[in-house]
Amino acid sequence: MSILLKKSKQNKLAFSYLKDKEVFAAIVHCGYYSCFQKVSHILKEYYTEEWNSIHLQLQRRRKGSMHKEYIDEFIRQFRKVSGGNNVAELDSNLKDLRSFRIEADYHEIEVDLDRVNKVEKYMNNFHLLTKQNFQV
Repeated sequence: MSILLKKSKQNKLAFSYLKDKEVFAAIVHCGYYSCFQKVSHILKEYYTEEWNSIHLQLQRRRKGSMHKEYIDEFIRQFRKVSGGNNVAELDSNLKDLRSFRIEADYHEIEVDLDRVNKVEKYMNNFHLLTKQNFQV
């Protein structure tokens, strides 16, 4: 198992553990990274050329992250393997998860149970679809 896939699974487990403890901001963080780490794993394993291209852009830029680029490339590849099924929903969910994570980590907002439930729904949907389409 790749290290990224292992981290993805650990973040998903942490999500469940922290939800029981009502540590809501950290839950959002774990939910997002559970998905993002699996996105990175899938691109690196199955779409190496595309992953390398994004990684090279990041090295040239030397600051910031390439989360948006990784997610956009993942959606392009998902569209091909899924025959277009669930693409719009998955794209929207991943972008919402990213936005929720940024808000939870950096903004002066209180994360509530409704937000946590959305993150859980989006995270579980993502993991189901990647299992069905990529067997991971």
